[in-house]
Amino acid sequence: MQSSRVVRLDALDKLSGTARYASDLVLPGMLVGYIVRSDRPHARIRSIDLAAAEALPGVGAVVSGKEAAGHFGEVIKDQTAFATDVVRYIGEPIAAIAAESTEIARAAAELIRLDYADLTPVLDPNAALRAEAPLVHSDWSAYTAPEALVREGNICSRATLVQGDVEGAFADATRIIEQTYTTHSTHQAPMETRAVVADVDARGRVTLYASTQHPFGVRAQIAEALGVPLTDVRVSAPHVGGGFGSKLESSVELYAALLARKARRPVKLVNSRDDDLSTGNPRHPMTIHLKSAVDSHGQLMARQADVVMDGGAYAAGSPVLTGVAVNLATGPYRIPHVRVEAVAVYTNRLPFSAYRGPT
Repeated sequence: MQSSRVVRLDALDKLSGTARYASDLVLPGMLVGYIVRSDRPHARIRSIDLAAAEALPGVGAVVSGKEAAGHFGEVIKDQTAFATDVVRYIGEPIAAIAAESTEIARAAAELIRLDYADLTPVLDPNAALRAEAPLVHSDWSAYTAPEALVREGNICSRATLVQGDVEGAFADATRIIEQTYTTHSTHQAPMETRAVVADVDARGRVTLYASTQHPFGVRAQIAEALGVPLTDVRVSAPHVGGGFGSKLESSVELYAALLARKARRPVKLVNSRDDDLSTGNPRHPMTIHLKSAVDSHGQLMARQADVVMDGGAYAAGSPVLTGVAVNLATGPYRIPHVRVEAVAVYTNRLPFSAYRGPT
């Protein structure tokens, strides 16, 4: 058997410093994008006045909820591009600006006039499960979602796994081990933050040069949010400076696309490190209560697990991950008697997503 050395296709470009990332791209006439975000965890928007920002010299476009009012989402269609009536987490986009420079865009953002009426935030998923807890989404039942998805109130997804006689196994057990574990929100923190350059042709078709791990998924999400056919959106992924799960879903891509469509000029939007850390989509925090039964030989007889997952303000991939949590709660063991339940819960925190190994 003869072997040969395999050379990475991107090795030479990266080693020589010639690799081009999304934030390196410059197109003729390109504007700089900036997202105006909520500084409240939960509030009703009484009014928003964009007139002064739109009138500032050097501003090419300002977009808000009136340009993109349709609902979208990976599983549950519970999200809009911008908060229109209610903001549900600190950092939720309210408007976006394209300007000749970052400085002008930031100055325009300061001119936007917002009037809020604060609402009670729900920041703890266990508290969100209580009957008296405020609803993060008062109209949750109106959202489009798979019929088989179990959800109610602040629970955006419930998954269960039951087999065997769990109560009987615990009654016969030689020993029962029971403990509650907590995991925290962990940001993927890739070297390159979220970045995109959006361009629109004469027919209104959007091309995105995006730092993404999932170009086809982002393409589908953008088309849905814009209300256009898939054929009107193209996503190109140049070199990506890390992702680890943080770049599986659309983020800055949607806002760059909206701005480019309105300005009729290319728009580059790159998250600052602060924005990436405070408004990204880190790992779901969880509370996991495990109860296991073993016989006199130390053999696992039964396991009961209750998992509460903080889903944040919007479901995103949480319904998928409740299923993953249920399937992994028994570990790599053959356990004859099992009862596992996992719920993902809406809170007034930023949406959460996947966290995975090197990608």
